[in-house]
Amino acid sequence: MSFDVAGQVALVTGAGRGIGASITKALLMHGAAKVYGAVRNSDQLQPLIEEHSGRLIPLPLDLRDESVIRNAARQADDV
Repeated sequence: MSFDVAGQVALVTGAGRGIGASITKALLMHGAAKVYGAVRNSDQLQPLIEEHSGRLIPLPLDLRDESVIRNAARQADDV
């Protein structure tokens, strides 16, 4: 499968593990300008953050908390 995400901005929920982590890595490898990695614990993203200097933005997100969702939407306003 082929897709072009070069220069695009994305938001991935569950970016720290499983399918979300795989999607995050694929977007970064294929040239996404910026990826917001939505996670409960941003420490999970540290190795990728270091590898992709400034293109991966950790975004604290807990879908059980409406105020956290609103804050995440404000932070990721260019998606």
